[in-house]
Amino acid sequence: MKNIYKNLKHLHIVYLFSITIFMITISCNNNVSSVDDKEQLEKKFYSVKGFVSYIFLDLNDSTQRQDTMRTFDNQKIKIYLYNIVNFDSVLIRSNGEFVFDKVKEGSYIILINDKSYNTFTRQINVPPDTNLNILLEPNKDIYCKETFTVRGYVWDQPIEDVSGNYLRGVKVYLDKGLLYSDSTITDGGGGFQFNNVCKGFHSITVDSFGNFYQYYHRKIYVNENFYFLLYIQGKKADYFPFDENTRYKFKYDFWSFSTNGEVSHNEGTSSWNVDSVKYEPNLKTYFVTDTFKTASNTTYRKIIISINQYNRVKIKGLPMVDTVSFNRFQDIRRPEIISVPTHSFEYGVSIKRNVGLYKITRYLNRLSEVYQRIE
Repeated sequence: MKNIYKNLKHLHIVYLFSITIFMITISCNNNVSSVDDKEQLEKKFYSVKGFVSYIFLDLNDSTQRQDTMRTFDNQKIKIYLYNIVNFDSVLIRSNGEFVFDKVKEGSYIILINDKSYNTFTRQINVPPDTNLNILLEPNKDIYCKETFTVRGYVWDQPIEDVSGNYLRGVKVYLDKGLLYSDSTITDGGGGFQFNNVCKGFHSITVDSFGNFYQYYHRKIYVNENFYFLLYIQGKKADYFPFDENTRYKFKYDFWSFSTNGEVSHNEGTSSWNVDSVKYEPNLKTYFVTDTFKTASNTTYRKIIISINQYNRVKIKGLPMVDTVSFNRFQDIRRPEIISVPTHSFEYGVSIKRNVGLYKITRYLNRLSEVYQRIE
């Protein structure tokens, strides 16, 4: 009997121990479950919103082409937001705005698929991608029903001492920076051609070719096959960099020949120093002292140099260049420019790029007078 009681007592202890272990296990499982549920409950929801616009290509004959962002008046277009477990869609409002509410964090795909526009798709992460701006491209096959050919030649704009010529290897752009832009390279004869160009307003652009030519941009309207010559000009540089610190020094050389064969020669130096500057609306005037030295004497002369808002330079006070007028910005392809101050070709003024006044000459019957820049 004692043995039976002892065994029962042992079984009771085992039973109590098992029950205790079971309860502890259930408690642990409940704790894990509650943690998972808490994490799920604490997982945040977000609003994904933004604006959709599209580029409007106005091909109306009576208006100029516009490449502007437009919104969706009277258009019912859906935008989709989805991943492997979630799928949602909303209509884009007339002002282009859209809002997706209660979006769980994660990776999603944004999709707009409408026949009037090229399909738009973008992968986003929520967060941080909760504010979006979307720009749609119009479907070219729908809006572009008439096409033409645009062709032409790129020509080097001739200047006085540089003859013009066709330019090969120049990059020409059609609608640079806009939708459906195109580019080509001029061939050996300077020719270029664009095919399948939509009816309407377009732009032709040529970037500066090398270091010598200016940027070229022109608007054209295409309603038939289009042909034209495109002239590009040389870049401009400052041929008269004159300011308060300018110092000119010339070597002076004078020759005269009398009728009886006698030769007279005189030489010396001429130094220009800026004394003061007067600023007026659209005009800057420099007051200069010319120190003119020869072997026999020294003479001081007052010279006035003015530069207006059009960069036109005038020099007064020096007999050889009195009333000279020229533009300080000239075509960079000309290293030196000879300007004629009067209607007579007996006088000349030379200016050099980034140097300034370089030479002054006067050639009359039996007389030669030259100012040659030396520093």
